[in-house]
Amino acid sequence: MVAIALVRLQLDTVLRLYALYWVDNPEDFATLVFSGRQIDRIAASDGSLMKDKYLIEKLKDKNPWIEDVYKNTSGLIHFSERHMHAAIRLPDDASGEMEFFLGATDPRYKLADYKEVIGAFFHCTSMIFHVADEWLVLPPLSDESEKQSHPFLATTGEKVTP
Repeated sequence: MVAIALVRLQLDTVLRLYALYWVDNPEDFATLVFSGRQIDRIAASDGSLMKDKYLIEKLKDKNPWIEDVYKNTSGLIHFSERHMHAAIRLPDDASGEMEFFLGATDPRYKLADYKEVIGAFFHCTSMIFHVADEWLVLPPLSDESEKQSHPFLATTGEKVTP
């Protein structure tokens, strides 16, 4: 459960960092964020508020997994039935018997079952490193042709490899 929640945390970071690419002035955007403005209340250069749905739409052409990972991890950020189902099993409805699982192991899953979660975490992390490298080391992308050649923003349909 914790690993999946961390994937969502990484994905939320990716969405908000990449918002820098869809504003007219990234420096003004950063100033607003540092002053406490929520990103979902800031408009992109096309006038749209940068809600999660908008940010996902902007990234999903090159990263089609983002929408599913976002949806599948949503119930793990805020307390929900998914937390209960992860910790409690009802092996026999008739008797009302319950099993509780707390700790680092879950007998229902093998380590290999977490491959997709681990892959999503590493991909999100590589996207964070990429945007940090561009914004902290390289000058910002200034025109549409530069954005089209960007490995996570271009919409050519090619597969992204972290």
